[in-house]
Amino acid sequence: MKFKRTLILLVLLLAGIGFRIDSVSFPEYHPKHKRLPHGFFDYRGLIHLHTTYSDGEGTVEEVAKAGNAVGMDFLISTDHNTLKPLLAQKEGWYNRLLFLVGEEVSMEGGYILAINITQAVEEGRKKEPQAVVNEVIDQGGMAFISHPLNDRFKWKNWDVDGTIGMEIIDLDDQWRKTNPLYLFWGMMTFPLNPSYALLQILSKPHDVMSLWDGLTSKKPVVGIYSPDLHDQVRITKGYYLKFPPREKTMPLVSNHLLLSQPFTGDLSQDKKNLYGALKKGHLYLALDLLGDPRGFMFRGLTQTGKQVIMGDQIVSHNPVRLEASTGPDSPFQTYRIKLIHNGMVIKEKENGPLDFETTEPGIYRVEVEVEWISPFFIPHRYTWIYSNPIYILKNSPVEIR
Repeated sequence: MKFKRTLILLVLLLAGIGFRIDSVSFPEYHPKHKRLPHGFFDYRGLIHLHTTYSDGEGTVEEVAKAGNAVGMDFLISTDHNTLKPLLAQKEGWYNRLLFLVGEEVSMEGGYILAINITQAVEEGRKKEPQAVVNEVIDQGGMAFISHPLNDRFKWKNWDVDGTIGMEIIDLDDQWRKTNPLYLFWGMMTFPLNPSYALLQILSKPHDVMSLWDGLTSKKPVVGIYSPDLHDQVRITKGYYLKFPPREKTMPLVSNHLLLSQPFTGDLSQDKKNLYGALKKGHLYLALDLLGDPRGFMFRGLTQTGKQVIMGDQIVSHNPVRLEASTGPDSPFQTYRIKLIHNGMVIKEKENGPLDFETTEPGIYRVEVEVEWISPFFIPHRYTWIYSNPIYILKNSPVEIR
């Protein structure tokens, strides 16, 4: 009888836990393309995903359809060592989503994402890494370091010149580094609530952020988010499990590019504007699953009224006023804005715009933290927004190749 009562209590407990997890909901994300109060258009998208042209499970059309369904504005595929989607003329508009094509190039000592190139970089492993990056630059493209601190694909070519940016958050790196208990809990709860389960594996990548802060002290480095989307996991050689579904992984985190002009529907013009903003670092990363971040801005104002935004360099010997705000339509009433100078937090502001006047040169960026209450009433702190830096210099700006 005692065993029966214990079993009944256990079943009731599990049912209660399951009900709580199943009941967790997240805000819906509605596309809206209007000039925001800060004067820019905020376009949301993903960089670094794979299709059936390499080892992805979905076709370009299927991936684009999923992107449309979850409110993405753009996707940039980077199939392994190929530009076949570009040659097949897969770039273009799919309903309201702009689909662009890059390449993930394998080389000795790591991978790069080659963006805005017209010819595939072939046999990267047989070439010197500097030659690979030079080939991307010679095409007018941009090279981003992929998986900088991943144990399996760690970037080792730090002496190579010409990379424009790096992944500061990579979903593949996140789940590989997550605490095994969180990973197990995520797997157990995935059938009940996929979004909640995936949230369990997300954490702030302190090691990569520290690396990024160090690199930006020497030159501008554009930080991006990459889902490394494959829509499948290899179980054994030749056998893949279609998991997790792209419709669930896509909405977690994204890049928000700030454009001075809206998309027009013209592929050539919109591609030029998007890549121009990406090269300048006019973007921030956001954990969109927790709330719509559009309206966020981090900018600097000189005494003469000149404005710079995240990603920009400015030479000034006079005070610069730095401003960070989540905007008038922030979904959170309680949040904390952190201003970080050369890797150190120098000011924090609760629940309102942050203002800071400085004469100190250096690298300034912003993080926004929010508190999320779990279904078991346990508060968790998440970094909701990561801005790219504003570079305040005393000498000439660093030329971006």
